[in-house]
Amino acid sequence: MYAGNRSQDKGFAQTIQREVVNSLGTRDRGVLKDSDTPRGSLGVLRYPSGGNYPRALIEVEFITNESALEDLGPTLDEAAEDFARGVRRAMLDYFQ
Repeated sequence: MYAGNRSQDKGFAQTIQREVVNSLGTRDRGVLKDSDTPRGSLGVLRYPSGGNYPRALIEVEFITNESALEDLGPTLDEAAEDFARGVRRAMLDYFQ
């Protein structure tokens, strides 16, 4: 998720999304602008308003029931490591 009022945030969020999806092998649901959520703009993405650095909020998985948990496939430890590798690759890709 990215702040819609900050132009650099969408590309940053898309880079993270791509690498995390590749690492976990999950379905790419795309990135969402914070103002398009049912709750509206998220302050965590918008403040402090100074600073010229990209921001993104990452939701790893929607685990709403036992079936969703089983769909993760590997153990949770392995999934967490895959997720962390994806975020790391995204940071290296975006900032290099």
